Amino acid sequence: MRGMCRLFTDDMTGAMADLSVGVARLRAGVSLRDPGHCLVYLSDAEYRLGAWDDALMHSALAVSLAHDADRTWDFALVHGFAARVPAARGDWQLAGAHVEASRAAGRAFGIGTTTAAMAGAVLALARGDLEGVLSATAPARALGGAEVPSVADWRPLEAEALIGLGRVDDAGAALAELDAAIPAFGLPSASMTAARLHGNLAVLRGDLAGAEESFAAAWQLARGLSLPFQLALLERDDGRRLRRAGDRQSAVGRLRQARDHLAALGAQPHVAACERELAQCGAEIRPERRPAWNLTASELAVARLVSTGRSNREVAGELYVSVKAVEFHLGHVFDKIGIRSRKDLAARLAAAR
Repeated sequence: MRGMCRLFTDDMTGAMADLSVGVARLRAGVSLRDPGHCLVYLSDAEYRLGAWDDALMHSALAVSLAHDADRTWDFALVHGFAARVPAARGDWQLAGAHVEASRAAGRAFGIGTTTAAMAGAVLALARGDLEGVLSATAPARALGGAEVPSVADWRPLEAEALIGLGRVDDAGAALAELDAAIPAFGLPSASMTAARLHGNLAVLRGDLAGAEESFAAAWQLARGLSLPFQLALLERDDGRRLRRAGDRQSAVGRLRQARDHLAALGAQPHVAACERELAQCGAEIRPERRPAWNLTASELAVARLVSTGRSNREVAGELYVSVKAVEFHLGHVFDKIGIRSRKDLAARLAAAR
């Protein structure tokens, strides 16, 4: 619970420390009351910190544990959070399956509606389906709650879609609600996102001076925050603003920074959005080198842990699978990558980063 509180108040270091204790207890065989919740919020911290492979692994484990224990009331939560990394990376099939499972559980048990809404909105936004974002967030809005940003982050997604659709008045009203929901004690991550969106709305209105002021505020709030995805979105949108203001050189610099940071996360749909902006600037787009190994999420998780020097037994313990399952996945990894040793695996993964 303390880890969750720290997560929701931008204390990422403290959140990781607390939530990792729960995971360590799981590995040691200690029975926990809500193991899925611990894993979900650990994956949330990892998602925010840019450790997306770890987030993918821990959210998938949360799903697995919930299903193994038949904790059907947890399905909306665990599937909702498990959708985010696949959605941001363009794995539409996996993300869509998690979103549908989250929505179905929400309808069945009357809980998790907001989580399902956020998951659906993240997927729709990554696909460029702005109307789909509004459809996804509608159930959360219908609840009429005043959720605190960082605990329930559907409002920024809704505002971003409204801005993208050119619905100026609706976007302004949504941002006013977002501003009012930010707690008085301060929440830099939410305030930074709100300032970014205010800047985007100002650009839409043609108020470039107001946009510059909003983005300056966003950058000020971003100081000291270790939130790679959110910071990359700030770089992308600021690059778009600079292009509209006629500062091509600065725009290209910002957009290339955003593209590189998003590529490091594997956020391919968002990389493509940056490349479209760069094309609008008339800038050369250097092709990104990406391995085409087609590893599954389980294979990637095994490969990543093996490449750190862990034994098959240690990997099995960390992933809550059998040693034989690790051997099975590792064999497929070796075949797909075309290697024969664990040393080769570490070298290939390092080269692909």
